[in-house]
Amino acid sequence: MKTKINLLLLAVCSVLIMSTAFVQAGQNAKSDRKTMRKMNKSIAEETKKLQKMGYHQEIGAPAMEFQLRRAYEKEFDEDENGNQRFIIASGSSIAGIENVARMHALSDAAANASVKIETKLMGLIETGMVNNTYSKEEFESLSKMNGVFSQLLAQRLRNADVLTAFIRDQGKYYEYQIRVAYSKEEIQDQAESVTKELLSKENDQLRKKFEKLTGFDKLVQ
Repeated sequence: MKTKINLLLLAVCSVLIMSTAFVQAGQNAKSDRKTMRKMNKSIAEETKKLQKMGYHQEIGAPAMEFQLRRAYEKEFDEDENGNQRFIIASGSSIAGIENVARMHALSDAAANASVKIETKLMGLIETGMVNNTYSKEEFESLSKMNGVFSQLLAQRLRNADVLTAFIRDQGKYYEYQIRVAYSKEEIQDQAESVTKELLSKENDQLRKKFEKLTGFDKLVQ
């Protein structure tokens, strides 16, 4: 009798688990469809706006819609913990030579990504000060990285995945708009390298404490 009851309970539990899984799957599918509709709408609107402004893709490059979709997909790409896999940055530039305009736009995108990381970094430092993790002197030393950190990081970021590259010919000059993606690993490695360079000169003991408490993975969450 006990065996039959246990088997019945097991069957009921299995049905409940399967039902919950189906409900969750249905909710996820609904959420994915909603996200896709939102993405498609944004792509259509941005394409129309850019074309109206006179922008077009580079010769031989994929169509605007294709490039924008790739950019949005990268932006929504998350790991198993719900954190973004990539840092998306944008850059723009104006120059008399097309290739020069493109190069400057890429540099601008690197600066844009670096400022994003620096903002998070300084936020973590300020939080540490509020929580009495750092002394006043340590906080002042860490704060010296503000501005300098982003400049050095921008110089080190090289492995950018160009997602969109749009150009507008203004006759005497060219305008470029570029969107790039940097991998989580690239950002973490270079951020750690820059921090070591800056803090080792100031206070190597503080650098070790900062690295232990901060965790560079937090900069790309």
